Amino acid sequence: GNPMGTSGIVSSGYISDENDYAMAINVMIPFVYFFISMIQSRFKKILLFVFLLSFVLAVVSSFSRGGAVGLMVILFMCIMFSKKRIVAFSILLFLSIPIVLFAPSKYWTEVESITDTSESTADARIRYWKSAVNMCADFPMIGVGAGNGGVWLPNYYIGARDPATQWGRAFHGTLPQVLAELGTLGIIIYLLLIITLIRYMLQVKRENEDDDQYHTSGLLAKAVIVSIVGYQVTAIFISTPYYPQFWTLCTIGMCIYSCHYYKLENKTIINK
Repeated sequence: GNPMGTSGIVSSGYISDENDYAMAINVMIPFVYFFISMIQSRFKKILLFVFLLSFVLAVVSSFSRGGAVGLMVILFMCIMFSKKRIVAFSILLFLSIPIVLFAPSKYWTEVESITDTSESTADARIRYWKSAVNMCADFPMIGVGAGNGGVWLPNYYIGARDPATQWGRAFHGTLPQVLAELGTLGIIIYLLLIITLIRYMLQVKRENEDDDQYHTSGLLAKAVIVSIVGYQVTAIFISTPYYPQFWTLCTIGMCIYSCHYYKLENKTIINK
C-alpha cells in the first residue's frame, strides 16, 4: 500500500487511521524515555531504548503530520525536563539518525505541507472548524451534546460539497469538537482539567526531583506532563476529546498526586 496515503486504515475503534495511531504512540514515548532513568538494570535500559527507537520510527512511518509535530514537541520537552540535558540531547540526536537515513523525501514533503492552508485537507479542516464555532454560537452553553456534532454538521457546513454528505463527519480538531458538542461550559471545564493536571504534576515534579526515596514519582510526573502536552499538540488536527488516552493520563496523574499527598501527610505525622 501507499505508506503516505492520508486516511489510511491501520486498525479499528479509536485507532482507525494514521493520525490516531501516531497520537497513541506519542503518548507512550515520554513514559519509555523517563523509565530509562528509573531502571538500574543495564539490560532493561537497552531494551527500553530499543522500544523508544521503535516508537519514534513508528510515528515517522505513519506519515502523520500532526504526529510529527507532536513528536518534535515531546522530544524537546524530554530534553528540557532532563537533569542531564547534554546526555538527553545526545540520546535524542542518536534517535534522529535513522529518521534522517531512512525517512523518504515524501515524508518531509508531507510534514512541510502542514503550513499550506490552500491544501485541500487544510481548507476542509478550516471549514469544519468554522462549522463548530457556528454550532456553539447557536448552542452556547452546553453545545449540541457529546457525539452529536456530526449529526448537526449538515446544517452548518458551508463549502463546495453538498452539506448532506457531511452527516457524521468529524470536526478534525479536538477543541472545535469540544466547543461544538459541549459548549462554552464544556470547553472551560476541559481546559481547566488540563491546566489543573499539569499544575499538580509540576508540583509533584518540583517536590520529588531531589528526593532519592521518591525520585520515581517525580519522573512519572514529568512523563504525564510531556504526554498530555504531546497528546494535545498531536490532537490539534483530529477529533479526540473522548479517546481513552487522555482520560487514562488524567487518571494516572491523579493517582500520582494522591500518592504524593499521602506521602506529605505521613511526613507531617512523623515530624509531629
